[in-house]
Amino acid sequence: MATSLPTTLWAAQVAAATRSPDVRLNTRMQQLLVHFDNKPRDAIPQAMNDAHQAEASYRFLANDRFDADDLLAGLKTVTAQTLRCQSVVYVAHDTTTFSYSSLKHTTGLGYISDSETARGILCHSSLALRSNGVALHLLHQHYWVRDELPVPRPQQRPLEDKESVKWLQGVEAAEAALAELAESERPRLIHLMDREGDIYEVLDKIVSLGHGAIIRRYQECLASQRVSFVHRLAATRQRSAVARASGARSRASGARSRASGARSRASGARSRRS
Repeated sequence: MATSLPTTLWAAQVAAATRSPDVRLNTRMQQLLVHFDNKPRDAIPQAMNDAHQAEASYRFLANDRFDADDLLAGLKTVTAQTLRCQSVVYVAHDTTTFSYSSLKHTTGLGYISDSETARGILCHSSLALRSNGVALHLLHQHYWVRDELPVPRPQQRPLEDKESVKWLQGVEAAEAALAELAESERPRLIHLMDREGDIYEVLDKIVSLGHGAIIRRYQECLASQRVSFVHRLAATRQRSAVARASGARSRASGARSRASGARSRASGARSRRS
C-alpha cells in the first residue's frame, strides 16, 4: 500500500523519517517495507526471499533499542505529507483483535474476550483515505493488552479511565499529523467510526477542530439532536471560560482597588502625623 509512489521510493522516505539508533536499522526497515508491500498477505517466512532474510527480519523486530511508536513515527510523517493541499481526507478508525490463543507458552498476551482461554493483542488504527476511497496510510496506531477479563464497570468514570478513550486519541493523533503542514495546506478531515465511537467527548473534539464525522449511532436520538447537543456543550464550555476570565479580571480589579485604598490610608496617616 505505497500510495501513488513507487514502492522503493516510498519505503526509502519512511525509513529516512524513522527514528533509529543505528542507520543500519533504517536500511533493514526499508528492505522490510519493500518485501511486505510486495507480499502483503504473506507471513514473514514467505514474504522474505530466503531463511537468512527471514531471520534478520525477526532480529529487527525483536530489537529492544526501539519500540512500535518509533517505527510508526516515520510512517506517520510521510503519510501527513500525502495530505498536503487535499480538500477532504477521510480517517477510518477501528480496533483489530489479534488472537493467539493457540500459543500456550507465549508471554505478553492479554485477554481479548470474556473467555479466560482467549488471549492476544488489541490494536486501534486510524487510516487516512482519499475521497475516492484510495488508502493513503496510517496516521495513528496503538497496541495494548488487557491484564484483566472484561467486566461491567461504572459508566460515570472519566473517559481517560476507559478503553474507549482510544477513539479520542485517534482524533487527536490525526490532528497532530496536520500540524506538520502549513495551515493553508491542511485538509478537512471526516472521521469514520462504528457505534463505539458515539461518545460526547469525541464529537465535541471533532466539532471544536472544525472537522466532520460519520459515526454509526449508538444512542437512540436524532443525529441533529446529537450535533445540537455537542454545539450546546461547546457553547456552554465557552461561556464558562468567559465567565471564569471575567471573574479573574474582577478579582484582579478588586485587589488593585484594595491596594489603592491601603496606599491612600497610609498617605493620610502620614499627613496626620506631620
